[in-house]
Amino acid sequence: MSYLIYKILKFENSDNEYSLDRSENWTINYCQTFGTYEDAFNFIKDYERDNTTFIRLSVRLSDDDKENFLNTFCKSNDLYLLYRRYFIGDPREKIYAKLKKDGIKLIES
Repeated sequence: MSYLIYKILKFENSDNEYSLDRSENWTINYCQTFGTYEDAFNFIKDYERDNTTFIRLSVRLSDDDKENFLNTFCKSNDLYLLYRRYFIGDPREKIYAKLKKDGIKLIES
């Protein structure tokens, strides 16, 4: 079985950080294929380790706690879903559902 990795790219559409009408474009792209789940998960962990949200949330953790938190951060749960950038399998449906649940208006193109 092969495991497909997808990456989310996020672009802000505003020229001004103080703009009231803020919007973002999210693009989900195929990234890479792995033969085992462990290889795919390790690939995700290597990239998410540099994720700014992960760094901010784990700044005061010990190395062991940080590694445990990285495993939690990279798993497919709703708590960190919108902050992650790499996924095993296409995350569109989960992300659409989470954004709608949080009251964010989606415009598909």
